[in-house]
Amino acid sequence: MFGSSLPARFAHFADHIAGVAVLGQGKTDHAVVKKVGGLWLLLVLALSACGTVRPSLEGQASFDLGLTLFNQGKFQEAIPYFQRATAESPNFAEAYLYLGRSQLSIRRWREAIQPLRTAYRLAPEETKQEVFNILMDALVAAALDGFGQASSAKGFP
Repeated sequence: MFGSSLPARFAHFADHIAGVAVLGQGKTDHAVVKKVGGLWLLLVLALSACGTVRPSLEGQASFDLGLTLFNQGKFQEAIPYFQRATAESPNFAEAYLYLGRSQLSIRRWREAIQPLRTAYRLAPEETKQEVFNILMDALVAAALDGFGQASSAKGFP
């Protein structure tokens, strides 16, 4: 009935639903069968599309709250949300990236290195360079900070 215009996996289902809906009413009009089947198919396709537009990701709510705070410049307050997002979803590269960026923004160079390393490891190829550059900034800042602490401990200004 619908097989020529629909993917095979949906055509049989639509035919079955249309037939059940119309035959249950005691009608056998093929035009009605097509209309009912078409409506059911649209419903099925719409519902299946809802699940594929953006997959639900554990940790997304925590990440979104952290990102809101990060974008407001509230880096310290954002950190627990990014930490929660990474705990809820250990493969959430962007959460690790923003956790590291938050640490950098409040001058916690050493604390920023581990989440940035994880973000680099998990990042897709097209974003690895950006993550790498931020990681290098953290490493250099940590080294310079360590050098500055060592110099002041020895009495150098």
